[in-house]
Order: sequence, then structure tokens, then C-alpha cells
Amino acid sequence: MNGLFDPRSVAVVGASDDPAKWGYWLARGALAGAARRSVYLVNARVSQVQDHPTYPSLAALPEPPELVALVTPPATYESLIDEALPFDPLPPNPPPPGLPPPGPLAAGTRYLVAITAGVDRAYPGGHAALAARVRAAGARLLGPTCMGVYDSAAELALTWGTLTPGPIGVVSQSGSVGLEIGYLAAREGLGLSRFVSLGAQADLTAAELTDAVVAAPHTKVVVLYLEDLSIGRELIAIADRARSLGKRIILLAVGGSAAAERAVRSHTGALATPDAVVDALCDAAALIRVHTPAQAVHAAQLALTTLHTPRPAPTPAHPAPASAGPAPAGTADGSHAPGQGPHAARWGIGATPAPAHPVPASAGPAPAATADGSPAAGREPYAARLGIVADSGGQGALAAELAERLGLDVPPLSDATRAELASLLPEDAGLANPIDLAGAGEADLMTYPETVARVAADVDVVLLTGYFGAYAADSPDSPALLAAETAAARRLLDVIAATGTPCLVHAMRTDGPAATLLRAAGTPVFSTVDAPLQALAAVTRYLDGIRPLPGPVPPSRSADPPASVSAVRGELIARGIAFPDGALAATPDDAAVVAEHLIVQGPVVLKAVGPAHKTEVGGVVLGLTSPGAVLAAAEDMAVRLGEQLQGFWVERQAAADGVEILVGARRDPNLGVIVTVGAGGVLAELIGDTATALGPLDAAAAVRLLGRTKAGAVLSGWRGGRPYDMEGVARAIAAIGAALDACPGLTEVEMNPLLVTADGTIALDLLEIA
Repeated sequence: MNGLFDPRSVAVVGASDDPAKWGYWLARGALAGAARRSVYLVNARVSQVQDHPTYPSLAALPEPPELVALVTPPATYESLIDEALPFDPLPPNPPPPGLPPPGPLAAGTRYLVAITAGVDRAYPGGHAALAARVRAAGARLLGPTCMGVYDSAAELALTWGTLTPGPIGVVSQSGSVGLEIGYLAAREGLGLSRFVSLGAQADLTAAELTDAVVAAPHTKVVVLYLEDLSIGRELIAIADRARSLGKRIILLAVGGSAAAERAVRSHTGALATPDAVVDALCDAAALIRVHTPAQAVHAAQLALTTLHTPRPAPTPAHPAPASAGPAPAGTADGSHAPGQGPHAARWGIGATPAPAHPVPASAGPAPAATADGSPAAGREPYAARLGIVADSGGQGALAAELAERLGLDVPPLSDATRAELASLLPEDAGLANPIDLAGAGEADLMTYPETVARVAADVDVVLLTGYFGAYAADSPDSPALLAAETAAARRLLDVIAATGTPCLVHAMRTDGPAATLLRAAGTPVFSTVDAPLQALAAVTRYLDGIRPLPGPVPPSRSADPPASVSAVRGELIARGIAFPDGALAATPDDAAVVAEHLIVQGPVVLKAVGPAHKTEVGGVVLGLTSPGAVLAAAEDMAVRLGEQLQGFWVERQAAADGVEILVGARRDPNLGVIVTVGAGGVLAELIGDTATALGPLDAAAAVRLLGRTKAGAVLSGWRGGRPYDMEGVARAIAAIGAALDACPGLTEVEMNPLLVTADGTIALDLLEIA
């Protein structure tokens, strides 16, 4: 998309001298790149805008501009589009076999940026007709209702305000949110590589534009803001391509899924919330998920830092002297190239980029660990091991508590490291993790980096929290303090380079010279302690996700089930899921007839067909031992439930000794099949112990999903208890996703409870929702 981000020529229609108008900002931004490209300002009312001559119309320009930005009222769009694309549209019919399709026209506009809102009401046929007209002429449209496009390397700034160049690419469904991210990044000493506002997406989509921002060489990390998930599973492939380039995508999303707008009728629908669906997408795509623009910038700071920090082996235990600096990659001392150290392999930041075509989920789990102790591909990620160095016990305790609440690991330090710290710090210093310097930093500022050097040997990342960075800022008239703090900051950078262990700095003041020095060298400095910890948790959370099976799932090849069994029940049976013998009955009399054949082998259960939560409406009757009892129970049920009742299901009553599990699947309108597993039974929503992933899944991925729940721990033999049929539950998880995938007429399928014993697994209830 070079024509959008780096066009040969630009025209701004609606250019203005009024800073309160969009035409002013787009004209100003276009003229900033006038040394790189031809810039044409179009305004029929005045002869000059911002000291540059204007043209009365697009037709009056000396050449067709490659990109046209439109900031005029909606009613003008029909005529302006005809001016920008004055040629006959491409032939509506495809070319004959063997001939290539017609390409874009040799002359004429290739890209249009439509800022204006309300175009869908003014343009004949709305957005769809507008997009079709543009595409027919071999052009592409950004917007309408967007806030434009920016590329720092190409000196293109067709948007409101002033953005600062930097390494962060932003693709935003809200232009204002995108600009806020740009301004926040500038405050942290960063900036934007590319920014594009999606607007109405009448033509160019979030997927196309995200791909283009990822591909830019000057983009190092991408923030994607979405208000819906219409991008779908395309985002998984885009994230794979980003990682193959050594880049990560940060997702800031609201609203989850459009499925949240419908009434929840099942346990699965209540437990697999829109938020859980976003998490499942992030898990599958290894996205960094955040919840605010500030968190997005903080996560970008961390991703940028660790993606480019050399991470050599953690031996010897402590770094070389400051003068030694980092060892070259691949040298005899065992150090690694940037992003290839064992710390990086262990928790994924700065790790070697994933291949463009990762191993498919069907390949099954890999060995638990590689030779260097790092987790092998396909295993759950470890929590990042965090070392905390603090000015005081209070600051260290607050940081440690928040870190553990966020799922980070604050491990005890080794005896060797504690001994080293004891020789460095005062007697009353805290030598556990967190480290309390007990005033030693004030006595000698070099204590800060020297403590970090010793702690770095035991952890993956160090947080330095407290007053460091504020000494010179608070005492600007003390040259000695300035020199001492600056020297300590330089030593800290040497320690980071020598150990390969990133250091995140929380400083009470971030406007001092030490903070400026650290930021300039790529070490992030934060004004609050929660910012680096939340960023670290976000960046490390989705590293080894559960991915769905690629492509459509083939239908089962078993014999057709009996005619009385539903299609999805037949699919589940064919995929190895056991149900009690039973049959559907339309009336109470039919239910009694079905029971007559089943009761010879023991009691039966009568269930109402129709209500989602049968037990809440008295739709389940157990222990019936005669056809007459079934008839009476069915007649009572029919009176009580009325129009809710769509029939009866009669089945043999199964033994109730086991663990009740919920296994469900539903179809999200954007992301397809979503699978949920967890504690089941009537208390499923009260307990809320579930895990959700994009599906369908294979058996290995199903085991991993189950392992994310407390129910999975119970099934595996909690505290010496007997193990249950984990294989059967995994088979059910895989089967339910595949069965829903094979039954497009259904939106939800749920087995609850799935009764799991030591000897097997049987589905005691099945809910199907069209």
C-alpha cells in the first residue's frame, strides 16, 4: 500500500487556513512532505491556502494525484469521486480463462482518504455503492468517517494534530483513541511509525491495514484498537507474520463479540463472556492484550525494550565489570545473539521470532523442556520470574503483592545471591525478594545498579522501584548529585547489557537526567509502579497459546445414528461420546412407551425438551421405575411448562458417582467456533471455573485447555485422589467443537453435566440452540 502511506502526489480537497477545520490540518500535514512529493490544495473559494496556491477542482490539477484526501461535506462526494476517478470502470465480467485480471488504470487516483462523516446517507446507494465505484476504477478507499493516515518515514501526515515519529504502528477503529496513543507515546519518549484510522471500513479493512502497518520496516511494535472483532481469525495469520518479523501486536479491544448482544440461554453463553472470547483470540494469536491506551503504550515500551536487548547466558553468576560491556553474539563464552538467550526462550520476550508457518495444533504436545531448561514449543508459558529492588520495605512489598496478583513470579533468591547481597548492603537490609536497600542507595547511588547486577542472575527481569532517577531532579543545584546519579544510570545500562536481563525502572520523578539517559538507551522508565508490572504481565501472558485446528473439520465417518437422535448428538456419538440409552418423545403417552422399553434395565429419567436450564423449571425427574410414573410426570410437566415445552427426552438413569464437567461450544459471528470447559452441574455459573479457546481443538489442545481449570486439577488426582478419565473429557472437548462445526444450523451445543468417573465419561444432558 505504498500509494496510501507514501504516495507520489497528494491532493487535499477542502484545504483551509482555519486551524479549527480539518482542511487546515490535512493541508499542513501534506505540505510538510512537499519536498518528497507533489502537493495540490483544492479550494474553489480562495486562491491561496497556507501561502500556497490552490486549484478550483480536481479536474484542474496538472496531473491525477495518486492520493486524494476529502474533507468536504457529504453532498459533494458523488461529484468529487467522479472527478477523482474520471475513467470508465473496469469491465464487470472476469477475464477469460488464462488471462490475468485487469490491473489499476495507468492514470487517475489510486487511493482516497475520506474524512467526512455521514457519507453513507448522502452518496446514492451508501457506503457499499461508494466502495464499489472506487474499486471498479482500480482504486481503494480509506474511511469514510476516519481521522486519516500518517507515516513518519514518508513525511505524510494527513490527520488532525501533530504526531511524533517513532517505532509504534497504530491501527485504530477510533481515530481519537489512535491519536491519544500517539500523544501518550510521545510523553514516554517514543512516537509513531504509521497511524491509520479505520473509519467505516467501507473498502479497506482492518486486516489489510494492520498487515500494511506491520510490514513497514520502521514499525517495531503495533497497537491495534478494535471496537468489534469483525477482523476474525485473519488476525492470527497477521500476528504470525508479525512475529516472523520480530514484532508483536498489542490488542486494545472493547465490546468483545457481537454475540454478547443476544440473550444468554446456556451456561456456556454465560461463562464464555465476550471478554473471554477476546482472551481466546489473544491466546491463539499470541497477542498482547491491554485495556487502556496508557497500558498499550506501556506494553509497547516493554516489548520494544526486550525485543532488542541482548540476552546472553546467565553464567557466570554476576556480570563482568562495567568496562567490559556485552559480549559479541555467538562468542566462546556462551553468550547468545540478541533475542536468543535462555531467559528469552523461557518467557518469550525477545525470543527468536516464530516461523511464518508455525507447527499446526494437530502435531500434539512437544517435550516438556529443551536442553537448556526452556519450555518447548506447545507447552504452557512460565510466569516471568521477577526480581524487585526497592528503596524501602513498603515499596518492595507493594510491588511484590501486585506482581503476584498479576500472575508474575517473585521467587526467592539463591543462597549465593543472598550472600553477595549481604556483603553489599547494610545489616538491616532485606535480602529476600523483594530487596530492601535500607538506605544504602542514598549513601552510595552506585548501590542501585550493583544490587540489580546481583539479582539479575536469578530472574528474568528486574524492577527497580523508588527514588532512583529523582535525586538530581529534586536537587538541580547539586552538580555532584547530578554526576553521581548519571554515573549510576550508565552503570545500570552496562549491567543490563552484560547480563541480558531487562530492568524496568519505576521512579518517583521521570523528568530528571537519569530517566532521560535510561530512556534514550532503551530502558523504560515509569512514573507509577503498576504500569511496568501490568505491562510485563500483559506481554508475557499469551506466549504459548491454544490454537484451533486449521480449516474445516471433516464430518464423522461412522454409521448414521438412529433417526430419533439429533444431528449433533449423532456427530458426538460418532466421535466417541457416550450417552445413556434414550429417545425423544413428542407427547406424555409417547414418553411412557419409550420408558417401557428402557425400564427393564433400571430406573429412567424424564427431561423436558426446550428449557435451557431444566432443573430451574422442574424439567428433570429422576428415579422413575414404571411407564405409569413416566406418564404422570410428563403430564405434570406439560401443564407446568406450557409453551416452553417442545417434547420429552426419556433415558436410562446413569450412576451419579463422579465429577460433573461442563463442555460447551458456541458459534461467534466473527470468530467461529468457541469451546468452553470447566466445572459443571447446576452450580456451573456460581463456581465460574472455566477456560475458553477458539475451536475446534485436537485432543492435545483439549488437554491443555482442561488443565487451565480447577476441575482439571481434580480430574488429574488432586492431593493424592484417584485420577479420572481425562482422556474421555479431552475427547469430549474435541468432539463438541467438531460437532458444532459440522452442524451450521446450530449456534450452541452444551453437554452439562458430563459425568466423569475413573472408568469412563458419559454425557448426561445435551442442549442444542439454533
